[in-house]
Amino acid sequence: MPLSGPCPDCDAVSLTDLREGEMARVSCLQHPEHPAAIRLASAGVLPGTELQLVQRWPAFVFRLGYAELAVDRETAMLIRVRQEAV
Repeated sequence: MPLSGPCPDCDAVSLTDLREGEMARVSCLQHPEHPAAIRLASAGVLPGTELQLVQRWPAFVFRLGYAELAVDRETAMLIRVRQEAV
């Protein structure tokens, strides 16, 4: 799976490819065995979950239901999403 841009077999992109305010649905977690991916899954970042990117700097902040999570760029790159049609 590429770190940014679309996946070769679907239209999922990295969370880091979204702009602030954009809505997306989690497609998968890249490297699901990675400790950061396990923490994300424990926090509810699971396939099918809708999220909204709130901020890109100094950390990636995204809204998941009523919660907001802040992660560094490397962790944000593990989250693959499909952008929601407006």
